[in-house]
Amino acid sequence: MSIPETRLPGNNLVLPYLVTNRHVAKAIMPDASGNPISHTIHHMEAIINLKTAVNGTKVHAIDLPPGGTFHWHFPADASVDLAVLPFALNDTYDVTPLSPGLFFTEDLWEKFRIVPGDKVMTCGYFVHYAGAHQFQPIVREGSLAMVPDDSMSVPIGGTAKVYLADLHIIPGNSGSPLFLAPAHTLGGLVTDAQGGSPYGVLGIVSGYMWEDDKLTLHAATDYEGTIHANSGIAMVVPVEQLKGLFDSPELQHERDVALAEYKKKH
Repeated sequence: MSIPETRLPGNNLVLPYLVTNRHVAKAIMPDASGNPISHTIHHMEAIINLKTAVNGTKVHAIDLPPGGTFHWHFPADASVDLAVLPFALNDTYDVTPLSPGLFFTEDLWEKFRIVPGDKVMTCGYFVHYAGAHQFQPIVREGSLAMVPDDSMSVPIGGTAKVYLADLHIIPGNSGSPLFLAPAHTLGGLVTDAQGGSPYGVLGIVSGYMWEDDKLTLHAATDYEGTIHANSGIAMVVPVEQLKGLFDSPELQHERDVALAEYKKKH
C-alpha cells in the first residue's frame, strides 16, 4: 500500500507499507482449548518477484520482523485483524502499489451503488503450489454476501465489524486485498480510475466461517470429536479500519519523520 505525502508539491513522496493480518504478524493460533494465543516468531520473510530473473528465478525473500529494521503497527482494538509495516522497495521488484484512492469506504457506497451481491475478487498465496520460478498468486472470485449491522465474534478473540463474502478461501489467503466491482459496471482494472469505475479495495481477507459435525464415540467414557469444514463464507476486515490505522497518530508521526528526512536530502 502506498500512502502519498500530500504536504509536498506534486506529491513526490510516497510511503509504502506492507499490509496483512494481526494473526499473521503475531502468529496467533488457537491453543488446545480453542483460545487464540500469540506464538514466538523466530524468522519471517516476505516473498516478492523480481522483474528480471536471477539464476533462473524471480523469487526473492525479504526479512520481516523480528529480523527487519522496522516494526509492525496494529489497531488499538485487539479484535481488529490488521497489521501494517513500512516496506520500501526499489525498482527491481515486480509490484503494483495500491493507494487510498482505491478504497471503497462506506461513504462511497451510495455513489457507486455497492450492495450485497456485487462481484468481489481476491488474490493470494496458494499453499499447494507457490510457483517454481516465480511467485504465482491464485485469483478467486465471489460476491459480497452480507454487511452485518453489528459486530461479530472473530477468530482472534472479541468482536469486530466485518463484511462477509461468498468466497472460498484457504490458509495462505490471509491478508489478501478484497477487490469489488460495483454492480453498475462491467468490471474494471485494479488501478486508479482512468475513465469509468475500476475495481476498488473493499477490505482485507481475515478468515472464514466454518461448519462442524459432532462425532460421539460411546465406550467406557464418552469421547467427542468435531469435524470442521469450510463453509465458503469469508470474513473481511473493512477498508475503513485500514484507513483508520493509516490515520492513527503513531503512523502519522512516522510519516512526519520520513517527511523531515526527505526535506533534508532535497
